[in-house]
Formats: sequence, structure tokens, C-alpha cells
Amino acid sequence: IGAVLMAHKLFIYLGALTVVIFGWHVWSLRILSIVAGAVLVWVLNRHLRSSATDQSGLTWRLGCLFLLLTPLDFRYINLYRPEILQAACGFASYHWLTRFLATDRRRDLVIGAVFAGISHLVHLNGLLFIGAGIVLLWFCGKRRSLLIFVPLSLALAGLYFWDIVGHWTLFQLQLHENPALHPSATAWYRPFASLIDEH
Repeated sequence: IGAVLMAHKLFIYLGALTVVIFGWHVWSLRILSIVAGAVLVWVLNRHLRSSATDQSGLTWRLGCLFLLLTPLDFRYINLYRPEILQAACGFASYHWLTRFLATDRRRDLVIGAVFAGISHLVHLNGLLFIGAGIVLLWFCGKRRSLLIFVPLSLALAGLYFWDIVGHWTLFQLQLHENPALHPSATAWYRPFASLIDEH
């Protein structure tokens, strides 16, 4: 079949789109992470400006500077990897959910749910942003808003599994033949062996 069912799906599809638009080149793939990095900086800027008490803009400038000077952030902004796009979507979800908590506008809740669901489409770890949104809304006393947030974010996250339904046997094969789940990869000494091997 040639299908890969366990992958960073939305990120791979967006990477394929950039290759179609710009041609096959390493920068065609890198541009996706660079744009995601710019979106992350924009959302961070927007969030810090809306929540900062100083009018000089020093808070958001320092926040963006710290983000860009963190070696792993800078590295992943220049690589074709899903981490920065997932961080941008996850932080955007948090930003709009905190706006919802401040303004009680349903539109902000919906935007937060959409970004939480999209973060799961980028990478399976994005499920954490859905869980974080649920915890945030629950403990801030907005329990009724979960009736919108949970179904919307999980409906978008569910798109990750749309092709698994038709290829269940292949999905099970990829799940059980995953090198990261091999018994030798999960042995108690493996983190130490990886650390020694890496350096």
C-alpha cells in the first residue's frame, strides 16, 4: 500500500504542499518551520502585549528574544520538524482560551478549540493541549464551555485517524513494528546507553 499511518500528518501534508508550490528543495521544506516560527512569535507577541502591564513593550520584546535565543527553538525553526508548528498551535490555543476567560466571548473559545485540535493533527503529542485546555477551563469555573471545547477539539483531532479505519491491519503492523516500542528500546538501561552513544 505504501501508506504511513503513524506520522506527523498535517505537518507532512503541509510539507508536500510547500514542495508542490516551491519545488523540491531543502528550503521548500524549511519554509514551513520558518513560517510556523513566525506565527509562534506573532502569537507570543500578541499574548504578552495583551497581558503585560508595561506600555513600553519591553515584556514582549524580552519574551520573543528569549524564545529566539533558546538553542532548541532556533534549531527547530530551521529544520523540517513538527515541533515549532505544534508549539505555535498549542500556544495559540492557550492564548485564545485565556482571552475567552477574560472576555467570555464564544468566538475566542472556538478559536482555542480549533488550535488545540490542529495541534493534535500536527503531532500526536498535541493531545496534551486538548487536555490542558480542559484543565484550564475546568479549574477556572468555565465548565459549561467544555461542551463546546471538547467536541470541537476532539472532532478535529479525530481527523488524524481517518485513514486508519480503512487500513486497520497496516496500522496494527506499524504500531507493533515501531522501533521505539521494541523491547530493547524500552529496557531500563536504554536512556543511559542512548546518552553514552550520543556523546
